[in-house]
Amino acid sequence: MEPAVGDIFRITLFPEDGVHPKNPGDRNRTKYVVVLGIDDESIMVGSVLINSKINDSLFARIGPYQHCIYSSDYSFMTKDESYIDCFRIKEISASRLCSTGIYVGKLCERDIEAASELAASSPANKPAILQKYHLV
Repeated sequence: MEPAVGDIFRITLFPEDGVHPKNPGDRNRTKYVVVLGIDDESIMVGSVLINSKINDSLFARIGPYQHCIYSSDYSFMTKDESYIDCFRIKEISASRLCSTGIYVGKLCERDIEAASELAASSPANKPAILQKYHLV
């Protein structure tokens, strides 16, 4: 399987991925990620995380770049609503995503468009990253 834009995977991420473990002593964290873009060689994917809530201490900075999705649209969700965090794109190799991630579904077109627009407007996503993943 090759990842496609809008695919959702459940994958274990580490601090070197830019994801911090939730509890003291943990070394990783399992998260849902959405593929927002794929580089020209199909080696890397630009992805964003799905969170069950927005971090209160970061809300002023990242809040405008969150897109709400609902469990009525996505069967993998366990809470009524979650948020696609479009503030910062995470780069993950396509091979890692497909070999260690579990495919759980695909975003609908309106949610792909909304998340892509938010990611493109975030000051944390540099123009080179946006171009690499065809988001501008």
